[in-house]
Amino acid sequence: MDRGEQNVIDLVNAWAVYSEATSNPDLAGFCLHYLTEHTHPPTVNQHRPVAAVDGLYDEKWVESLTGNANRSLTEIRPVARLAALVGRLSKYGYFYSKKAMQPLNFKGIDDPVYLIVLVQMGTPRRAN
Repeated sequence: MDRGEQNVIDLVNAWAVYSEATSNPDLAGFCLHYLTEHTHPPTVNQHRPVAAVDGLYDEKWVESLTGNANRSLTEIRPVARLAALVGRLSKYGYFYSKKAMQPLNFKGIDDPVYLIVLVQMGTPRRAN
């Protein structure tokens, strides 16, 4: 017997107990009785914040108390998170180098790279 069949048997037995204890039993009354008997409301102290692998605390606990949902429902893989952080670092590097080269009057970051390539090539020939 699998778990589903066992659940059906338990439900039928609960109906039998309810119908013996109640005069004039109905389905709505049984459902209300069954749910109040078998569900336990969560207490406030039941869920504690847990430190995750990255050292951050479980924010769902805080969100349940404040009502603010700041996290997305989809999990972010560590590889994707790392790629996003590398992208952010490259953006910071781009803006920093642009700001650092501002006194040199270059129009873009590519100009010094082209000048370095020209210096390394030596004297250009007609074919170049």
